[in-house]
Amino acid sequence: MFYRSQFQILVAVLLAGQGLAAPLEMPGELRKARIEMLPFEGSLGATAQQKVQEELLASGDYMIRESGGDAYKVSAVASGGKIRGTVAAASGKVLFTETYDHLSLRINVLQFCDEIHGAIFGRPGIGLTQIAFVSDAPGNKEIFMCDADGSNVRQITRDRATCASPSLRSDALLLAFTSYVSGYPDIYMIDLRTNARRRIVNAPGTNSGAAFSPDGQRLAMTMSFAGSPELYVTNPGGFGGHRLTNSPWGEASPAWSPDGKQLVFSANPTGRPQLFTMASTGGVPTPLATGYSHTTEPTWSPDGQHIAATVKIKGRKSIVITNLTTSQTHLLADGEDPCWAADGRHLVYVHEGKLIVHHILQGTTRTVISNLGHLAQPSWSR
Repeated sequence: MFYRSQFQILVAVLLAGQGLAAPLEMPGELRKARIEMLPFEGSLGATAQQKVQEELLASGDYMIRESGGDAYKVSAVASGGKIRGTVAAASGKVLFTETYDHLSLRINVLQFCDEIHGAIFGRPGIGLTQIAFVSDAPGNKEIFMCDADGSNVRQITRDRATCASPSLRSDALLLAFTSYVSGYPDIYMIDLRTNARRRIVNAPGTNSGAAFSPDGQRLAMTMSFAGSPELYVTNPGGFGGHRLTNSPWGEASPAWSPDGKQLVFSANPTGRPQLFTMASTGGVPTPLATGYSHTTEPTWSPDGQHIAATVKIKGRKSIVITNLTTSQTHLLADGEDPCWAADGRHLVYVHEGKLIVHHILQGTTRTVISNLGHLAQPSWSR
């Protein structure tokens, strides 16, 4: 458990790490892959090929080559809505052949593109992932969801009360969030397959910031029923709660490491929130120096090597990424509420009330949701 005296000792260490931001480095990362699109066969071949090419180009991870010895070869047969796709290395070695037979051609295209990404980059693609977020378009803050490209927007809650802090389980089948529908901030869970909903935490005080562990078997959250806000870990049913911290510094916004062994969170020991990491079973926290004196809303990258967060600089909020190996911090963009994609190459965040997806290696951004009120707190399934 984390005690007050331990927290006070850590403050000087944390502030000593402040300094100028350094360039972002991701050694060994392939920035763009060369792709040769061989003619797709079948009655839907031309249509499917166009959609696959558009999806690959939109990701920012590929260059399409007419021909070339160093390009991956993508081919397929598409008919009746189905796609049988093949990807081969430049050497001609087949990396995979797979059939996609969903009723939707769009879903089959996205599945094929996600597997192309996995075969080339070694991490899953994001075409079929989901983003949950908060919007005040209905007149109060409700939870919405969309596909990774901003399509298929739908309203999830209709509480007519403030809803906040959505967290998607990695498979996007369960959603945890805070709602004031009872008049108090309680944590709820929705099964997105059935829309079945239940309240899982309704302790006195504030209950917020619920975050699914990578395996979906635990929730980290902030609860204040014992006094000041503290970190707890429970199972998804709200049972078996374990208190991790015991301090007056208002711990908030817990996020999991990809192996589920650690948490990163913000706390306020100096009057300015800072980041700390600690074992997800409890113990003494470690300060994470970012070079900024006001740092909140951390999110841990899928490879475990980086933590993104929101910093405040002269009243302006910006996104930073800290390399945990080099301790260097990169100032990425204006915005807040960052969340990593499953591929570790994209971040979603909010800027001027809009939902932005940022390719951190290419430095490109695209607005995926706008004109839906003021948006906040995106959570990206993995």
